[in-house]
Amino acid sequence: MNGQLNNGSCIRLHSFSESLLNLGGCPVLYPLIEKFQENDYCFISNPIGSIIHLIRCVLSSTFRRILTEQTSKHYNVELLGQYLNRQPSVFVDEQLLIAIRQLIECLKLNSSSILLINQFIQYILFDFHLWTRAKFSVRISHLQYVATVIKDEKKYYRTKFGVQFFLDILKEYFNSNEEDVDEQKQLRSAIYGIIKYYIQHHIHIDELNALLSSISTLSTSNDIITQELLEFIFALLDPPSTSTDTTIDLLCEPNMSENFYALFTVNTLSIKTKEIILKIIKYLIASRRVPQQVRTQLRLETNQIGFGGIISCLTPNELSVSIVREILNIIIDSSRLNDTRKHIFIGFHRFNDCG
Repeated sequence: MNGQLNNGSCIRLHSFSESLLNLGGCPVLYPLIEKFQENDYCFISNPIGSIIHLIRCVLSSTFRRILTEQTSKHYNVELLGQYLNRQPSVFVDEQLLIAIRQLIECLKLNSSSILLINQFIQYILFDFHLWTRAKFSVRISHLQYVATVIKDEKKYYRTKFGVQFFLDILKEYFNSNEEDVDEQKQLRSAIYGIIKYYIQHHIHIDELNALLSSISTLSTSNDIITQELLEFIFALLDPPSTSTDTTIDLLCEPNMSENFYALFTVNTLSIKTKEIILKIIKYLIASRRVPQQVRTQLRLETNQIGFGGIISCLTPNELSVSIVREILNIIIDSSRLNDTRKHIFIGFHRFNDCG
């Protein structure tokens, strides 16, 4: 800011950025964050956001090259994230998000250090512990910006913050029974959108394994998210997309399709969730890409297991019309009709016993 010095003498003037550089750079400003309390927020301007704006201005000054290099060292950005996490949640609002966004975009515009840009994204933008303390509208805006950032460098973020990362985030921060159900569903939908963007053209075996592992982990604790993840996998199959063939091929790998039947033994899963499992199995049986050996396993013809074993795992309350219909559709689609008459009879017999 330009100013005028009256009634005084000055030997030499230094810019704010140069003075800050000599004092230690941007980290000198961090302790200011702790000076503000909840009652200092007048609902006109977020003081924490103002400090982020100040950091942006400093990193855009004529000394930006040296200041940028200085800030990217000694865990300075990670330290800033820790300062932000210690503040009351009232400061984690739209203004703070805008300030962070403008800082990142300004660094990109000034062709600043890629290392520094990635540090701000990793330790602040992707710090979900920070942003989950915000209101719903801020959290949605945050996820939308995260998706925008990822689309700029898909290959890098898929490697460093890929499917497994967002599934872990989903389990840790979007798995609460205390928050609004509809809001939680919208937030999770945004997470699924990011995962879908990663794999919409091609899915890797480790990514599919991550999805199935998360389903297995959540199946005993959260039926809703388990259901959503199964629907996500089914959406990769039907309607067919560019990743459908790859998904089917990977599900035909050893010990992959068996995971779906294993879920039937989980008593906490709802009828609707088990219906989706059966739809996935039915789709795989009908697919021409699935080898005969895998189809035999999916029809439970190996070791003479049969669908009687699956039906016996279900409680009387679970043998609804829809569940029986899905099981019968799988059996009828099977090529060995003579061997399945017994299974059909068992299915109807159990269903009739349920009333």
